[in-house]
Amino acid sequence: MSMTRELIEIANRHESETGNKLVHLNSMMGVNRYVKDALAIKKTIAPDARVLDLGSGYGHMSYLLSRMGFKVVSMDILPESPYFVNYYNKKYTGEHIDYYCYNILENEKYPVLSNRQFDAILISGVLEHVTDFSLFLTRLKSLLKKNGELFIFRFPNRYSWIEKINDVLLGETIIHPLRFSLKEIHFMLRWHGFRVTECGYEQIFPVNFAGWPNALSYLYHRLDLLLMAVNRMMCRIPVLNKVSTSFWLSCKKSV
Repeated sequence: MSMTRELIEIANRHESETGNKLVHLNSMMGVNRYVKDALAIKKTIAPDARVLDLGSGYGHMSYLLSRMGFKVVSMDILPESPYFVNYYNKKYTGEHIDYYCYNILENEKYPVLSNRQFDAILISGVLEHVTDFSLFLTRLKSLLKKNGELFIFRFPNRYSWIEKINDVLLGETIIHPLRFSLKEIHFMLRWHGFRVTECGYEQIFPVNFAGWPNALSYLYHRLDLLLMAVNRMMCRIPVLNKVSTSFWLSCKKSV
């Protein structure tokens, strides 16, 4: 079974057990981007690397990376461990994903981590929500080993056409309060001791139609494979890619 199909089936199991739909994990286009992220990480770091999935949410990236053989620690500010982490720990009893409820902005000593440092840290859809951007990056750096990798996915593009539409539709309810251009995020990362090694644009089309009629959402996702292919092509076209929804970045901790 492909990783994409595997995640969709687990998300469907979650919905049947709880009645709650995991919005970003109920379509092939939504799930495929996380699989793509995990494969990108796999190409970059050693097979036995220790990875911190910070702001792990549903735990789907912790699940994927653990399935790929990495030693994963999952962390978020929610008291209960994520569904995908629980699922993994029950299914693969000989292995385990540690989960910690912790906010790294509240204490720089990280007692729950026992002073461990990581080969890599993943933050996906997290950085734009932190209350102190500068302090957050500083503490991320202290958690990385020498030459450790920081992977950032889903950071909102200041010029995203979807963000602009959401601003108009939602008024004062801002979903992503922090947004940069690619040049600005490069500068901020360098300022805080990270060297960007790779980066790119993500998604031109939305991955879900949350809030839209079910029939329209269903028709939209019937085109997932086509939209995924067109997305990849459009994100490579100069000027057009400037209005993509978000960025991905791979960074090294500066020595």
